[in-house]
Amino acid sequence: MGYSFCVERALGEKTGAIRIDMTSYGFTVDSENPMNLGGGGCGGSCGSGEKSSGGCSC
Repeated sequence: MGYSFCVERALGEKTGAIRIDMTSYGFTVDSENPMNLGGGGCGGSCGSGEKSSGGCSC
C-alpha cells in the first residue's frame, strides 16, 4: 500500500532522502538537505517553512 514517486537523479542527490506525508489539508514534502526554492504552483496554497517543508492543498 502506498505510492511510488520518481525523482530526477541530480535532484535526488541534492535533496537526499525525501519524505511526503498526508495532512488534513493536503500534503507536506520534507527533504534531508533543505533547499530554498520558493513556493510551488498548487493553486497558491503552497508554502515553505523550516527544513524545506512545503505543503499543498489542491
